[in-house]
Amino acid sequence: MRGKPKYYWCSCAFIRWLRGDNYNPGELEGFQEIVKQVEKNRAVLFTSALTKSEVLEGKMTQDQRERFAKLFQKRSVVLVDITDKVLTLSKEIREWNSKISTPDAIHLATAILYEAEEFHTTDGGGKRKRAGDLIPLNGNVAGHRLRICIPRADQYGLLTGVDSLPIDIEKKRGS
Repeated sequence: MRGKPKYYWCSCAFIRWLRGDNYNPGELEGFQEIVKQVEKNRAVLFTSALTKSEVLEGKMTQDQRERFAKLFQKRSVVLVDITDKVLTLSKEIREWNSKISTPDAIHLATAILYEAEEFHTTDGGGKRKRAGDLIPLNGNVAGHRLRICIPRADQYGLLTGVDSLPIDIEKKRGS
């Protein structure tokens, strides 16, 4: 039997979930669904230690800060240290694409090394496109396979009683 799915969230995923911003239909619900799965211990959510610094430096309400701290108290939420291996791979990623920021390269390297099934982000999911966007890297990050997407709430779970799963942004657009 397969283990629990392992999802990696970069800082912008946490920020989107905490703020409740819903720029695209179904986007916020997708992040909320992942949190529900984690709270039910049906999935593992992990992120780099860098995330705490990036998220907490932004403007947040006390309630948002408390929700962030409470999520990290769950056994199925893991904070990963920045190791030499992570730094080495992040350097390789930046050499492969110099437009990727150092923090984003650290996030990508952590997700690859700790074998995320999906890397959840909003970086590159909006109308404004930049050379360092992450979603366009879906499937190939410096020769490493990594699925990069925005988690989307799936109506399938409402019809069958099965909990919904994230859907790749490209599949959603194609349906």
